[in-house]
Formats: sequence, C-alpha cells, structure tokens
Amino acid sequence: MKSHQSPIKLSFLPLIALIALGGCKKDETTETGTGATPDPLTGDWGSDICFGSAQKPADVESCKTTLSFSKDLDFTLEAEWVNLAATPEYPGCTTKKRVTGQKWATDHATNTLTLSGESRATMERTKCVNEKDNLQTAPTQDIAVAAGKYKYSVDDDGDTLNIDSGPLRGAYKR
Repeated sequence: MKSHQSPIKLSFLPLIALIALGGCKKDETTETGTGATPDPLTGDWGSDICFGSAQKPADVESCKTTLSFSKDLDFTLEAEWVNLAATPEYPGCTTKKRVTGQKWATDHATNTLTLSGESRATMERTKCVNEKDNLQTAPTQDIAVAAGKYKYSVDDDGDTLNIDSGPLRGAYKR
C-alpha cells in the first residue's frame, strides 16, 4: 500500500523553515561576533598627515594617512603621498606605503593603545609623469610602526581620534 502525503501539509514546509531560521538572526548590536560591544577604535581613521614627516615636504601636493583597526584586532597603516607634477624626483607620482602584520589592543583605564607584533611594509608608485617611475607593489623598509604603547583619546562624538605620542601622533577623523 502506498503512502500519500497531503499536498497541503507539504506546502507548509517552506513556511516552517522560514520561522525556524528567523531565530538564527545575527545579533546586529555587535560587530565582533563575540557578544562584546566593538571597541571605539574599531574602523578606519584618516588624516592629511604626511606620515614620517614633521610637515608636508615642499615637492608634495597632498598626503593622506589611514589607520585601520579591524574587529579581528589587525592594525594597518596606509600612507599616501602625491608629488607635484614637475618635481625633480618622481614627478606626479602617487606613492602608497602600507604597514601590516600587527595586532592592537586598548586599555581604557589609561587610554593606552598597544601595538604588538612585527610589522611588514610594502610600497607602490602609480600615475607617474614618467612611466619608468611607476613601481609595482614591493616590500620596503622605508616605513614601519614600532610595537609599543601609545597614549590616545577619542572625542565625545566618536569622530576624532587623537594619538598623543609616538610615530602615529596626530588627529584622525572617521
């Protein structure tokens, strides 16, 4: 004897599956996946600082420095310099240097940012007036961020990060 399933009962299966999956919704109040509230530093912070220079060099048109603090506690620094179009060295070039390989942590009681691990750096040059000056991404030792402790603060709006010490010193905006 054959068993017959009622077509009405089978039509409810997708609805039952949807209801069951509704209970598996990700908690959108946290980004870490751990149940913890994300640290105020998490995200990207930018500035027009010429990283590694006390002031913008005369032959540089603009600079941009971005600090990235990932939810996985990876720290990345990207420094971009755009040279003026008629400079004697690397005219018109956009030079990007990137530092990776470090982890970050914060101590809110002392407003201390700690970077740990050994950094790795790369450099590339693009958009140069002289094609021969372009450089594909390659390892470099021209830029680094030392592991260590740095004093910082975040303004009340959470839009400005001030790092008060070390090579990252400066104000960065979200």
